[in-house]
Amino acid sequence: MVIDPPVVAYADEACMVATWRSVVFPVMGFRPSSAVAAMTQARAIETHGRSVGRGKLLEVSIVDAQTGIPDSDVRAAMDSMVPVVAPYYAAVASIFEGDGFRSAMIRGVIASFQLLSRSKYPQRVFSNVDECGAWMHGHVADAGMRVRDRDELIEAISHVRAEAERRGILSPMPRALAV
Repeated sequence: MVIDPPVVAYADEACMVATWRSVVFPVMGFRPSSAVAAMTQARAIETHGRSVGRGKLLEVSIVDAQTGIPDSDVRAAMDSMVPVVAPYYAAVASIFEGDGFRSAMIRGVIASFQLLSRSKYPQRVFSNVDECGAWMHGHVADAGMRVRDRDELIEAISHVRAEAERRGILSPMPRALAV
């Protein structure tokens, strides 16, 4: 159990942001988000980034398996904040859970966007919380963050995922993927 659980900094019916130590967790649910919500989410990320310092922020994005493509206003809002938040990152991971062709294709699209961004920090896309936590654990020292072990980081990610599901932002995890 995580001794100091992640704290929700922002939530609406479509998205959420939680923070924990040097980690920020943007959550994109299955409902369409608004440009205002995307900007609010980005400001919460920026605020946490400022609190931990440049090059010290770890991000774990959780994207609902049923999410759609954001409309142009939401994409523009998100794109406008990239140069503002990018200097704070040490590493960025995205989780898009699911098996099969559709899930693999979407993870590939997310990974392509990451490559096109030409960021100076490592980025990776995962199909599950455990793989993401194991990879991200390798970057906690870069962020100057202390964790008991990788399981503590995995527990924090799982806590955020469960909270977003409890709030109805994320779809329930398919039984085949549940731990």
